[in-house]
Amino acid sequence: MPAITQTPPLQSPMPRTVRDAALLLGLSFGLAVCRSSYRFFLTTPFPTVGAVLWFVVTLGLGCLLFWLVITGIRRGSNGARIFLLIAFAFSWLPVARTPEYFFSEGASSAVTYAISVVIQIAMFCLMFSKSANQWFRRT
Repeated sequence: MPAITQTPPLQSPMPRTVRDAALLLGLSFGLAVCRSSYRFFLTTPFPTVGAVLWFVVTLGLGCLLFWLVITGIRRGSNGARIFLLIAFAFSWLPVARTPEYFFSEGASSAVTYAISVVIQIAMFCLMFSKSANQWFRRT
């Protein structure tokens, strides 16, 4: 007897471009979690319980959004691509307005931001490729 949470098999296999874009999304998310954790514990050497709780709740919401987007990509939902595009635009608006703030923390910070930009641009190129368009158009 199959489990209640078991999903039915997909009609067609996921294109490689979509799978690679999802992997890049995971890499970008992991890099963002590492960078924000590093910045949080670097700027607050003795954080209060409230600050740690706020950090954990924010991290949990980020993980929930990541899971929802990955699930949408797996199902072929075009809403996942639109959400990623909007989230990308909003996440890089502060960098575009005040780049000196983001790159003033040292070489490691500048390198991680540059790597994040390259990963996200590559992810969007893959996510909006022709084979990806066919995958997201099928539902």
